[in-house]
Amino acid sequence: MKNSNLRPYQERAIQQISSGWSNHKRQILALTTGSGKTYTFVTMAKMAIDRGNTVLILTHRTELFNQTHKSFGIVGIKPKVINSDSPEPESLDGVFVVMVETLARRKHLLESLKPDLIIIDEAHFGNFTKIIDAFPDSYVLGVTATPIGKHFYNYYTNIVQTIDTPELIRYNFLVPYKAYQMADDFSGLKKGASGDYSEKSQYEHFNKEKLYDGVIEEWKRRANNKKTVVFNCNIKHSDETAQAFMDAGIKSYSVTSKTSSADRERYMDEFENGDCMVINNTSILTAGYDFPPIECVILNRATDSLALYLQMIGRGSRIFPGKNNFICLDFGGNHNRHGLWSQPRQWELSAPKKKKKGEAVVKDCPKCEAMLYASAKVCDYCGYEFPIAIKSLKDGVMKEYFERDIPNKQLKDCDPEEIALLVRVGRLKSNKAAGIMKFRGRYELSEFARYMGYSEGWVYNRMKYGR
Repeated sequence: MKNSNLRPYQERAIQQISSGWSNHKRQILALTTGSGKTYTFVTMAKMAIDRGNTVLILTHRTELFNQTHKSFGIVGIKPKVINSDSPEPESLDGVFVVMVETLARRKHLLESLKPDLIIIDEAHFGNFTKIIDAFPDSYVLGVTATPIGKHFYNYYTNIVQTIDTPELIRYNFLVPYKAYQMADDFSGLKKGASGDYSEKSQYEHFNKEKLYDGVIEEWKRRANNKKTVVFNCNIKHSDETAQAFMDAGIKSYSVTSKTSSADRERYMDEFENGDCMVINNTSILTAGYDFPPIECVILNRATDSLALYLQMIGRGSRIFPGKNNFICLDFGGNHNRHGLWSQPRQWELSAPKKKKKGEAVVKDCPKCEAMLYASAKVCDYCGYEFPIAIKSLKDGVMKEYFERDIPNKQLKDCDPEEIALLVRVGRLKSNKAAGIMKFRGRYELSEFARYMGYSEGWVYNRMKYGR
């Protein structure tokens, strides 16, 4: 299939899904936030409609519902809608954009609709399974950036992932990010019924004057005058954070489920087209909100959900003229839990694995303070080289060496100090090194012993007995 508006990885995804139907009735399409998931599945829906099939597109949020409905205009189709405001459909064929809870309540539609294909947007949410159960004969495509959840391996049998975040950045489909994480103690946070940290325990943690001040100070330092979206832990926290920005002379609004439609429209218009630099929310802008000029994302909350973590940061990842990267300010210790937003992730349809505790997945650059992989040897942003800590056998003191100091030449060309260093950084076995130095003679062996902290007795035994 060829479509000039599709990116190569979108074409590959559609081809793999299409060929997968012969063996799998329910499949997952995993595409990163910002990679064009909606246009990809809308194109697939059009292909099915052109063959005379009936298609249901299920969403769970008003923002996603509106985004999907609008996207069908790109492929020249006007879908029917099923939401709380819609009348009964005049016919039961074609393509429908459906709010999942509305359809679940309209029992007569569950009994009369005969969809050939069901496409589920944000399929990692479990509330779609009741619709899947209601249509056991339908083909199902679940679309998500994060196929995480207990229901996945019970409902789906194939997963298609044709590109990942690092590749999208490399090919300039997404912009890279620079992350900063503020140290704090989150041991007091408690899990709620959802499995994530409760709003109550989070608000008790974050509702402190020094933390509000810290957000403002870090924003001024790292992201002053950049369009910014802030994710807070609950409605009150969102309102109070917006007020803290206003008190600091920075125009900011809070958009929540309690914001009136008129105020919400005005706030978002001022954020996108006016002098409002910072928009606060709780979860309103996590999915279905696409504003490419965003250059800073603030995580003013903690989450144990990888899906939510990736969604929030992904709001800043869209490409935009003049935008070379975006900034993430993490006040919730989320990078320690989930790693970097931009790290490779290969998704599988398997039972969720327990997280390993205590893993050092990220570290800060001591020069520019940017967050990096824990294994990074050089900072991507400022070029700082990380030293390698070596434990001295002589005095037990931790010594540091830079990668550039470690010999990168043949052993025959290394002097005793360089041979000792190779042993101490684990590049050369000590017995092999001692054998090399013994072959060179007593003086060379003694020099090697001195750099290793070995005694003259060790040299004597090596020369006489070979041990």
